[in-house]
Parts: sequence; structure tokens; C-alpha cells
Amino acid sequence: MVEPNGANGLGATDFNGDVARDGRTHLMEYAPGSNPRGRNPSNDIRIVIVGGRGVLEVTRAWKPTDVTFIVEVSDTLANGTWLSGTAHTTNLTDTATSLRVQDNSTVTAKGQRSMRLKVQKL
Repeated sequence: MVEPNGANGLGATDFNGDVARDGRTHLMEYAPGSNPRGRNPSNDIRIVIVGGRGVLEVTRAWKPTDVTFIVEVSDTLANGTWLSGTAHTTNLTDTATSLRVQDNSTVTAKGQRSMRLKVQKL
């Protein structure tokens, strides 16, 4: 994992890099406790449908105190309108090893619904 103090040689401020070239920034790998030097399995962050609603799930090795996880939802990717907060999402689980956030809107057969995870360094 990326060490906040730079002990692994990546540096404390190198959270935008991608030394593994796997398409995930060091910050996106640091937050769930992944190794930024290795290619990570894609199953540590996934979206599943439960009861007609999207649920974003993050399996993590630890719960860092220096980042914030924000789950956003949108009806379309075209206009770039992403919504977050309790009016739009519900935290189902937030433990050291698991984050599960549900979209408050249902997925319909005709409609489109998207979810994304943003991680912000505090």
C-alpha cells in the first residue's frame, strides 16, 4: 500500500501517479489498502444490484483516517451531473474491511443509472 510517510519510496504526495500502470492512481489504491506497485484485482471495488438498487462495494484492508470516500450517482454520463449525500445515497456498511453504499434510486429497465467512487485526500 502507499504509506502516508513515503516509507515505500513512492513519496507522501505522489497520490496521482500510477507506477503499476494499471489505470488506478496511487490514491485509489492507497484508500482500500492495495499495493500501488502491483496490478490489483478489479474485485476490490465493484457495483452490484440488490433489490433493484445499485450498491457500490469496496473491500479494503484498512480504513484510513486521512481520506474521504464519496459515492456519487447519476442518471446519465452525458451531462456530467453527479449527486452525493444522504438524499441520493445510503451507507449500508462502513467498517475497517468493507464499505457498502446504496443508490437511493432504483435501476429501471429503460433508464440508465451510474455510480462512481471518489477518494479525496484530507
